[in-house]
Amino acid sequence: MTLVCFQEGGESMGEIKKDPTHYSELDPKIMKVTELRTELEARLLSPKGLKSQLIARLTKTLKTEQDKAEEEKLKKAAEPPPPPKPEPKIEDDDKKRKEEEEKRKQDERERMAREKRYTLPDAPHILVHPSRVAKSGKFDCTIISLSLLLDYRPEDTKV
Repeated sequence: MTLVCFQEGGESMGEIKKDPTHYSELDPKIMKVTELRTELEARLLSPKGLKSQLIARLTKTLKTEQDKAEEEKLKKAAEPPPPPKPEPKIEDDDKKRKEEEEKRKQDERERMAREKRYTLPDAPHILVHPSRVAKSGKFDCTIISLSLLLDYRPEDTKV
């Protein structure tokens, strides 16, 4: 927004005051001295000094503006959002209940499978759990009594 100041007589003083540009749109290091001065004047700061001083002054001001904007965003984010409508909440509750039921059923299935696998027999046995990785899952297990294992001789396996 541009404002023109008038003297009491109604004639223009020639000064044009400008609103400060948003801090995210400015890069003081590549700005010209006149641009630096106009931005400093728009922020009601002293436009006098060398270019390095003007850059430092404007950079400091832009940093404080950025910090204030971030604080405002954090305050807005910290405020609790308005309560949601009750209808979506019911749907969400139904979805959550269904998901929980499915999860419980899956856990129950896994627990039953583990229980079945790891239930120990009453009589003494040797437990074998074949690896699915060994021999591409083509691992053959047979049930043999301990006496047959003790009678095992290498000659029996020769072809």
